[in-house]
Amino acid sequence: MHRSKYALLAGIASLLVVILAATFILNSPIEKTPIPTIAEVVSNPLAATGETATPGPVVAGASLATSGLLPTTTPLISIPTVTAPSVIEPLAVALPQQPVANQVVIHFAPDTSPQERAAYIHSFGGTIQQEIDALQTVVVHLPAEAKIPTSPLVVASEPNYYVAALSDIPTSDVYYPDQWALPVIGAPEAWARVPADAPAVIVAVIDSGVCLDHPDLQGKIRAGYDFVQDDNIPQDDFGHGCGVAGIIAANIDNGLGMAGVAPNAQIMPLRVLDGNGIGTYADVAAAIVRAVDDGARIINLSLGGGQYLSHPAKRD
Repeated sequence: MHRSKYALLAGIASLLVVILAATFILNSPIEKTPIPTIAEVVSNPLAATGETATPGPVVAGASLATSGLLPTTTPLISIPTVTAPSVIEPLAVALPQQPVANQVVIHFAPDTSPQERAAYIHSFGGTIQQEIDALQTVVVHLPAEAKIPTSPLVVASEPNYYVAALSDIPTSDVYYPDQWALPVIGAPEAWARVPADAPAVIVAVIDSGVCLDHPDLQGKIRAGYDFVQDDNIPQDDFGHGCGVAGIIAANIDNGLGMAGVAPNAQIMPLRVLDGNGIGTYADVAAAIVRAVDDGARIINLSLGGGQYLSHPAKRD
């Protein structure tokens, strides 16, 4: 019984020693290493390990060791400076409308032999320049004034026409990437077909006027009229007509704004809407008459009313 009692006391004493030791350790001051920030790790890779390094000058092409960010005993491969190649912007290509001179593409019947084809080509003095065996087709150079004779060996023959890279995007209009509708309607392909000397098409924009001094409309504005102020200065005080004019005729590939859908359009601004975007039926009617009398080929009316006229006016 005494022996059990002493054993119990010894166990309690051991437990108290452990508790006192733990308390002492927890209350002792411990030097804590601060966690480095991302910026510190980026500027000094050794910060993540708690080590320090004396910064040195960082030279293009130098290793981390020679720049002072790692110990000099660490062998690293020096990375040379690489210059990125310059980007070449695509150019619009004028597609030749005439075929390759003195060439013809001949499609032979599948059952013709090479000897029969060669004899036929020799008959008019032609020379084979290219063979496309999978299509039973050859490209033949013709002598001047040569005529291709008809033959049951030939399925079809035609000139060798040119192809060219399609021009898709004016490279410098700032907001062209946002104009998703233009490629959908085939506008870039249409622009490529507009000749440099194409006649101007006058478009009357019957609206709130136009931004007369807008840089993206320079050279695109014809004389117009202001039916709100009854003068010859149809300046837009509302903003709607200016946007409509830009959609139609803003200059293309000039490093400004957007691209207009019709590069050879000329805007005839006829102002019928005031600074609040409100106008009258009578002014609209007068503007339509003015547009026709002044030679507009197209009239744009991006406006509308809620009432029908009981006796619509007619003009012979």
